[in-house]
Amino acid sequence: MAPNAGTPLAIAHRGDPHGHRENTVPAVLAALDQGADLVEIDLALTRDGTAVLLHDETLTRLWGRALAVADTDITEIRAVRSGCGRYEIPEFDQVLRLLAGSGTGLMVDVRAPAAAEAAGEIVEKHGEFDRTVFAGDLGSLLAVRRRWRQARIALSWYVPQRPSPGLLEVLRPEFYNPHWPLLSRPVIDDMHERGLRVSTWTVDHPPTMAQLLGIGVDAVITNRLSRFLAVRAVHQAR
Repeated sequence: MAPNAGTPLAIAHRGDPHGHRENTVPAVLAALDQGADLVEIDLALTRDGTAVLLHDETLTRLWGRALAVADTDITEIRAVRSGCGRYEIPEFDQVLRLLAGSGTGLMVDVRAPAAAEAAGEIVEKHGEFDRTVFAGDLGSLLAVRRRWRQARIALSWYVPQRPSPGLLEVLRPEFYNPHWPLLSRPVIDDMHERGLRVSTWTVDHPPTMAQLLGIGVDAVITNRLSRFLAVRAVHQAR
């Protein structure tokens, strides 16, 4: 039986990336309005050490600027606008404060230990460890665990081999968080036996959502939140 068994969590990938620019305040708010249990966001660190919401290493794809985040100061980041000024690159501190009192938490994807520690310091400052789950590369997650015993961690996973007992003992994740093709009922049952919940990414097609719910997944990260909520409702009605 799954630990903390209950309604599978709906996790909005980068907010609502189809209705709005991903990893922006309007995208996050839209995900809240649609009923997300958690909003997944990506964090990067500017040259002067500010954690901002951005998946890419540069501003090229989303913002049309050939600038590397790591080489850009926060003052330059704040000047970037798009969509007639509607969209800007938010700071993590801003988004964490925005969600305070909403009842919705964050899944924070970090891919560098420095960014992970900066994020952890902000979460600690606001007392939001209960509503924040850290995901991302292993080095970043280990950096979080070394500093904060209370941190909630989703062990992002990319290969068929399952994590070793030694790694699980050191990291103490709450979630096993692989790419969805790596999941099967035996894998999920094994993780449940180890005391972990299972989340998975990034699932956008209803038949796949239904399949994963049927084999016992505990959380789904999706770009299509409304689709998942509809599939989840049907699954729970059975």
